[in-house]
Amino acid sequence: MKVLLTGCTAQQASPAAHNRIPTFAGLVHQALVRQGAEVVWTEASMEMDRDFITLFDRVIVGLVSPGSLVAHYIYPALSVAEVAFRTGRLVLMADAPEPHNLWAGLTSAAQNEGSLVKDFYARRKDFARASESETYSRLQGFVEALTALEWPLTLAPALPWSPEGILDRHIPNLPPELAVELSFDQGLELPLPPTIIEPEPREVWVADAPTSQWTKQVAANISRPVEPLRSSRRDTAADLADRIRPSLGTLVTAYRGREPWWTPVVRLSLLQGTPVVSEWRHTSLLGEPWSHLATYVESLDREARRELAREQEKAYVASLPEFSSEASRLMQTLDTLISV
Repeated sequence: MKVLLTGCTAQQASPAAHNRIPTFAGLVHQALVRQGAEVVWTEASMEMDRDFITLFDRVIVGLVSPGSLVAHYIYPALSVAEVAFRTGRLVLMADAPEPHNLWAGLTSAAQNEGSLVKDFYARRKDFARASESETYSRLQGFVEALTALEWPLTLAPALPWSPEGILDRHIPNLPPELAVELSFDQGLELPLPPTIIEPEPREVWVADAPTSQWTKQVAANISRPVEPLRSSRRDTAADLADRIRPSLGTLVTAYRGREPWWTPVVRLSLLQGTPVVSEWRHTSLLGEPWSHLATYVESLDREARRELAREQEKAYVASLPEFSSEASRLMQTLDTLISV
């Protein structure tokens, strides 16, 4: 099988982004390659026409809301997706938290003529080309089709405690049987803590989304300060590990409706011997080590927190499917669609 993998954001279209901090697109690429697929993972281009697209059996395109600040490649990505859709090769990928924002953004762009190419987006790749009448009509028509027609197969990442239907409940045009949620954490390649030099412990929490409503609510009920886990877009997984390791714990946010969303930070934190606190209504599905509030974790001494992280890691890993089985499931799903 030959697959083209691209998307609207650097996290979806760039191997370099995955090399810094693992991305869902990178794990999809890894899974397909291990299953023997030939995968071209690259930024989309307006020059990828029908002749180019039909070289591939499947074209996986990551989507985000047209209004997203990180949708730098949205115009060439929509162009590729439109051609792939017309030729029956399109597979969508929704890897960003809060998929209701994806649907809301598409709906807004479909209903508000010209909003797809507002001057505010002038620095996006291929803005001038997308603003040309013929190209704009094609891209706008595809956005409108996404809000009116049934979606094709759509991939999304999942945590062990992700509620069933976390994607299709927010995308009215996505049939549940075409929403494929994948858990690739067994395939994550993440830094391990040093075996000799112990970092000086710090009486702080680190948070993957320090400005989220959930994090703010947790922070209001604990006594130690909360610091951002990320300091720049150039951070690597090793940089995050260095901040996680000496901290009290890692706060992994829940989103609107207290819904979780996949992040490599969960596994990264546990590997550093640092416990994770997220929305307990979901995480408690994994048992007692995942049922604690931040106030409890804060009350533990350092060794007790390490032991809790070990117990969390054990329960987390036990709940994960094997990477090879998830990769096989993905490949079989694509094979089935191709044969139909």
